[in-house]
Amino acid sequence: ILDDNFNFDIERLRKLLNLIINSELKGNIKIYCVNGLRGDLLTKELIDLLIQAGTVWITVSIETPSPRLQKIIKKNIDLDKLKENIKYIASKKIILNYCFMVGFPEETEDEAYSILEFAKELPPFLIPMLFTLKIYPKTEYHKEYFLDENLVNNRNLSTPYHNFRHSKKKYIFDIYKKYFDNYFYDKDRLKYNISILKKIGFSKNETEELYKLLTSPKRYKSLIEDLINERWSN
Repeated sequence: ILDDNFNFDIERLRKLLNLIINSELKGNIKIYCVNGLRGDLLTKELIDLLIQAGTVWITVSIETPSPRLQKIIKKNIDLDKLKENIKYIASKKIILNYCFMVGFPEETEDEAYSILEFAKELPPFLIPMLFTLKIYPKTEYHKEYFLDENLVNNRNLSTPYHNFRHSKKKYIFDIYKKYFDNYFYDKDRLKYNISILKKIGFSKNETEELYKLLTSPKRYKSLIEDLINERWSN
Protein backbone atom coordinates (compact mmCIF):
# COMPACT_ATOMS: atom_id res chain seq x y z
CA ILE A 1 0.00 0.00 0.00
CA LEU A 2 1.45 3.35 -1.03
CA ASP A 3 0.22 6.69 0.26
CA ASP A 4 2.33 9.72 -0.55
CA ASN A 5 0.77 11.87 2.19
CA PHE A 6 -0.39 9.42 4.82
CA ASN A 7 -1.43 12.01 7.43
CA PHE A 8 -3.10 14.58 5.17
CA ASP A 9 -6.45 13.46 6.58
CA ILE A 10 -5.85 13.10 10.31
CA GLU A 11 -9.14 11.37 11.14
CA ARG A 12 -8.62 8.86 8.34
CA LEU A 13 -5.12 8.15 9.68
CA ARG A 14 -6.35 7.71 13.25
CA LYS A 15 -9.16 5.38 12.14
CA LEU A 16 -6.86 3.22 10.01
CA LEU A 17 -4.22 2.92 12.75
CA ASN A 18 -6.82 1.93 15.34
CA LEU A 19 -8.23 -0.70 12.95
CA ILE A 20 -4.75 -2.20 12.61
CA ILE A 21 -4.06 -2.05 16.36
CA ASN A 22 -7.35 -3.84 17.12
CA SER A 23 -6.89 -6.55 14.49
CA GLU A 24 -4.76 -9.62 13.93
CA LEU A 25 -2.45 -7.43 11.87
CA LYS A 26 -0.93 -5.90 15.00
CA GLY A 27 2.56 -7.27 15.48
CA ASN A 28 2.52 -8.94 12.07
CA ILE A 29 3.14 -5.98 9.74
CA LYS A 30 5.67 -3.18 9.47
CA ILE A 31 4.74 0.27 8.21
CA TYR A 32 7.31 2.29 6.28
CA CYS A 33 6.36 5.94 5.77
CA VAL A 34 9.18 6.43 3.30
CA ASN A 35 8.02 9.86 2.18
CA GLY A 36 4.47 10.14 3.37
CA LEU A 37 4.17 12.24 6.55
CA ARG A 38 3.92 15.96 7.13
CA GLY A 39 5.81 16.34 10.38
CA ASP A 40 4.09 19.38 11.88
CA LEU A 41 0.64 17.77 11.57
CA LEU A 42 1.63 14.98 13.92
CA THR A 43 0.93 14.85 17.64
CA LYS A 44 2.34 12.60 20.35
CA GLU A 45 -0.95 10.69 20.30
CA LEU A 46 -0.68 10.05 16.55
CA ILE A 47 2.99 9.11 16.81
CA ASP A 48 2.14 6.62 19.56
CA LEU A 49 -0.60 5.13 17.37
CA LEU A 50 1.80 4.87 14.42
CA ILE A 51 4.31 2.98 16.58
CA GLN A 52 1.63 0.69 18.05
CA ALA A 53 0.41 -0.13 14.54
CA GLY A 54 3.90 -1.21 13.50
CA THR A 55 5.60 1.87 12.04
CA VAL A 56 9.37 1.42 11.86
CA TRP A 57 10.36 4.15 9.36
CA ILE A 58 9.27 7.78 9.05
CA THR A 59 10.43 10.40 6.57
CA VAL A 60 9.38 14.02 6.87
CA SER A 61 9.75 16.63 4.15
CA ILE A 62 11.23 19.84 5.52
CA GLU A 63 12.61 21.41 2.31
CA THR A 64 14.03 24.53 3.97
CA PRO A 65 14.48 25.80 7.54
CA SER A 66 14.00 29.37 6.30
CA PRO A 67 10.60 30.79 7.40
CA ARG A 68 10.82 33.27 4.51
CA LEU A 69 11.28 30.52 1.91
CA GLN A 70 8.60 28.40 3.57
CA LYS A 71 6.13 31.18 2.76
CA ILE A 72 7.43 31.63 -0.79
CA ILE A 73 7.10 27.93 -1.65
CA LYS A 74 3.72 27.85 0.15
CA LYS A 75 4.63 24.97 2.42
CA ASN A 76 4.43 26.98 5.67
CA ILE A 77 5.64 24.24 8.00
CA ASP A 78 5.61 25.01 11.71
CA LEU A 79 9.34 24.37 12.17
CA ASP A 80 9.26 24.43 15.99
CA LYS A 81 6.42 21.90 16.08
CA LEU A 82 8.25 19.80 13.49
CA LYS A 83 11.44 19.63 15.57
CA GLU A 84 9.45 18.72 18.67
CA ASN A 85 7.74 15.86 16.81
CA ILE A 86 10.97 14.61 15.24
CA LYS A 87 12.63 14.34 18.65
CA TYR A 88 9.62 12.44 20.00
CA ILE A 89 9.70 10.05 17.03
CA ALA A 90 13.43 9.48 17.60
CA SER A 91 12.70 8.50 21.21
CA LYS A 92 10.78 5.52 19.80
CA LYS A 93 14.01 4.17 18.23
CA ILE A 94 12.83 3.88 14.66
CA ILE A 95 14.40 5.04 11.38
CA LEU A 96 14.10 8.75 10.58
CA ASN A 97 14.75 10.56 7.33
CA TYR A 98 14.44 14.19 6.30
CA CYS A 99 13.98 15.74 2.87
CA PHE A 100 15.77 19.06 2.30
CA MET A 101 15.94 21.13 -0.87
CA VAL A 102 18.32 23.83 -2.12
CA GLY A 103 18.37 25.97 -5.24
CA PHE A 104 15.21 28.04 -4.89
CA PRO A 105 15.43 31.12 -7.13
CA GLU A 106 14.90 33.51 -4.19
CA GLU A 107 17.24 31.61 -1.85
CA THR A 108 20.17 33.45 -0.28
CA GLU A 109 23.45 31.69 0.40
CA ASP A 110 22.89 32.01 4.15
CA GLU A 111 19.45 30.41 3.84
CA ALA A 112 20.92 27.51 1.92
CA TYR A 113 23.68 26.94 4.47
CA SER A 114 21.13 27.10 7.28
CA ILE A 115 20.14 23.55 6.28
CA LEU A 116 23.44 22.34 7.74
CA GLU A 117 22.81 24.00 11.10
CA PHE A 118 19.21 22.83 11.21
CA ALA A 119 20.20 19.23 10.41
CA LYS A 120 22.80 19.28 13.18
CA GLU A 121 20.02 19.82 15.73
CA LEU A 122 18.04 16.79 14.52
CA PRO A 123 18.44 13.12 15.44
CA PRO A 124 20.46 11.00 12.97
CA PHE A 125 18.95 10.29 9.55
CA LEU A 126 19.53 7.11 7.58
CA ILE A 127 19.41 8.35 3.99
CA PRO A 128 20.91 11.75 3.00
CA MET A 129 17.90 13.12 1.13
CA LEU A 130 19.13 16.53 0.00
CA PHE A 131 17.81 17.67 -3.37
CA THR A 132 18.16 20.57 -5.77
CA LEU A 133 15.00 22.23 -7.01
CA LYS A 134 13.34 20.61 -10.01
CA ILE A 135 10.92 22.73 -11.98
CA TYR A 136 7.80 20.91 -13.16
CA PRO A 137 5.67 22.08 -16.10
CA LYS A 138 2.69 24.31 -15.29
CA THR A 139 4.03 25.26 -11.86
CA GLU A 140 4.59 28.89 -10.93
CA TYR A 141 8.36 28.46 -11.04
CA HIS A 142 8.09 26.89 -14.49
CA LYS A 143 6.11 29.83 -15.85
CA GLU A 144 8.44 32.36 -14.30
CA TYR A 145 11.88 30.85 -14.95
CA PHE A 146 11.75 28.11 -17.56
CA LEU A 147 12.35 30.25 -20.62
CA ASP A 148 15.26 32.19 -19.09
CA GLU A 149 18.44 30.58 -20.43
CA ASN A 150 20.51 32.23 -17.70
CA LEU A 151 18.50 30.55 -14.96
CA VAL A 152 17.51 27.13 -16.21
CA ASN A 153 19.43 24.36 -17.87
CA ASN A 154 16.89 23.27 -20.49
CA ARG A 155 19.17 21.53 -22.96
CA ASN A 156 16.99 18.44 -22.91
CA LEU A 157 13.44 19.62 -23.38
CA SER A 158 12.12 16.07 -23.69
CA THR A 159 12.46 15.47 -19.94
CA PRO A 160 9.30 15.87 -17.85
CA TYR A 161 11.03 18.24 -15.44
CA HIS A 162 14.15 20.36 -15.30
CA ASN A 163 16.91 20.82 -12.76
CA PHE A 164 17.24 24.38 -11.65
CA ARG A 165 20.67 25.82 -12.42
CA HIS A 166 21.27 29.35 -11.24
CA SER A 167 24.56 31.12 -11.90
CA LYS A 168 24.70 32.21 -8.24
CA LYS A 169 24.06 28.75 -6.82
CA LYS A 170 27.61 27.40 -6.98
CA TYR A 171 27.61 26.98 -3.20
CA ILE A 172 25.17 24.07 -3.61
CA PHE A 173 28.00 21.63 -4.23
CA ASP A 174 29.77 22.71 -1.03
CA ILE A 175 26.55 22.19 0.92
CA TYR A 176 26.18 18.69 -0.50
CA LYS A 177 29.73 17.78 0.51
CA LYS A 178 29.35 19.13 4.04
CA TYR A 179 25.95 17.51 4.46
CA PHE A 180 27.35 14.10 3.57
CA ASP A 181 30.66 14.44 5.41
CA ASN A 182 29.29 15.98 8.61
CA TYR A 183 26.09 13.99 8.99
CA PHE A 184 25.83 10.92 6.79
CA TYR A 185 29.43 9.74 7.28
CA ASP A 186 29.60 10.69 10.95
CA LYS A 187 30.70 7.52 12.75
CA ASP A 188 28.41 7.91 15.76
CA ARG A 189 25.39 8.55 13.52
CA LEU A 190 26.24 5.52 11.39
CA LYS A 191 26.54 3.30 14.47
CA TYR A 192 23.20 4.58 15.75
CA ASN A 193 21.36 3.86 12.50
CA ILE A 194 22.94 0.45 12.05
CA SER A 195 21.71 -0.44 15.54
CA ILE A 196 18.20 0.79 14.70
CA LEU A 197 18.16 -1.22 11.46
CA LYS A 198 19.02 -4.36 13.42
CA LYS A 199 16.38 -3.53 16.05
CA ILE A 200 13.56 -3.17 13.51
CA GLY A 201 14.44 -6.49 11.86
CA PHE A 202 16.96 -5.85 9.08
CA SER A 203 19.34 -8.76 8.58
CA LYS A 204 23.07 -8.20 8.33
CA ASN A 205 22.91 -8.88 4.60
CA GLU A 206 20.04 -6.40 4.10
CA THR A 207 21.94 -3.75 6.05
CA GLU A 208 25.07 -4.34 3.97
CA GLU A 209 23.13 -4.08 0.72
CA LEU A 210 21.40 -0.89 1.85
CA TYR A 211 24.65 0.88 2.68
CA LYS A 212 26.30 -0.35 -0.50
CA LEU A 213 23.52 1.41 -2.39
CA LEU A 214 23.92 4.58 -0.36
CA THR A 215 27.67 5.04 -0.50
CA SER A 216 30.79 4.52 -2.57
CA PRO A 217 32.70 1.21 -2.39
CA LYS A 218 35.70 3.04 -0.94
CA ARG A 219 33.70 4.67 1.86
CA TYR A 220 31.86 1.44 2.55
CA LYS A 221 35.08 -0.53 2.95
CA SER A 222 36.91 2.11 4.97
CA LEU A 223 34.14 3.01 7.39
CA ILE A 224 30.81 1.21 7.23
CA GLU A 225 31.71 -2.45 6.76
CA ASP A 226 33.51 -2.68 10.12
CA LEU A 227 30.63 -0.94 11.93
CA ILE A 228 28.14 -3.46 10.56
CA ASN A 229 30.39 -6.40 11.48
CA GLU A 230 30.84 -4.97 14.96
CA ARG A 231 27.10 -4.59 15.49
CA TRP A 232 26.29 -8.13 14.39
CA SER A 233 29.10 -9.64 16.46
CA ASN A 234 27.50 -8.28 19.68
